[in-house]
Amino acid sequence: MKIQTSGEQMQIKTGGITQLVMGIIFSLVGIFIVVLPFLGAEDSNGNKMPMWLGLVGLVFFAIGVFLFLSAKSKMIKLVKNGQSNITTKKLLGGGTHTQDFQTSAIVAVNLSTRNEYVNTGTSTNNSRSTMQRRSDLHLILNDNSTIEITSSSGQSGFSLNGINMTSLVRKAPLSKEAEQIAGFLGVPVKYEDSSSLQGLKDMIMGKDASQPAATTPPLNPNVPTQTPQDAETVPPQNKPEQQ
Repeated sequence: MKIQTSGEQMQIKTGGITQLVMGIIFSLVGIFIVVLPFLGAEDSNGNKMPMWLGLVGLVFFAIGVFLFLSAKSKMIKLVKNGQSNITTKKLLGGGTHTQDFQTSAIVAVNLSTRNEYVNTGTSTNNSRSTMQRRSDLHLILNDNSTIEITSSSGQSGFSLNGINMTSLVRKAPLSKEAEQIAGFLGVPVKYEDSSSLQGLKDMIMGKDASQPAATTPPLNPNVPTQTPQDAETVPPQNKPEQQ
């Protein structure tokens, strides 16, 4: 994702190259799995690959074709005190779609972060999963609808038993971009983070990062305030007589 700011205008560009590459990879993996049984391939126990494995390959191939054909680039143009728009363009076919909306309708920037496991093994015999954090960045409008900006994941750092320990204390992916967009628009950032210690604490305590901190309540708020008129109507207390 690339962000450019010029005066009263901000442009957010996201490309679909990653999705295009993933589509090619899924398609090639699917083709490879489909032909394995026909090549007489064997597993580690010396057994031939079953024919039904070709169905799994077809699923991979179908996912790859879908990702390949649906890959698109996106450009969001935000204009202060004016009309903003989103332009999406398919990388294959060149179809373009534009959506307009009022910038004043944006009430917050939402950053939702979660944990997910990904397979980092190079083969079925060396399969290994590790945990990574993935963030989804959206704009929230005043009618509770959302505008998707982009998604990103982070995996670097120290891992223990497949759990990325560094990510538990590190800022979520796209945090910097979310704060930059919110600062330009003058709206708060709403964090929904279930992947870090601070995020889990905020969720348990019911803290909303987009709301200002609560003020300290007055002491004894239930004690009624005495007005001058009430003071005049209160009868004086009798003092004990001195002997």
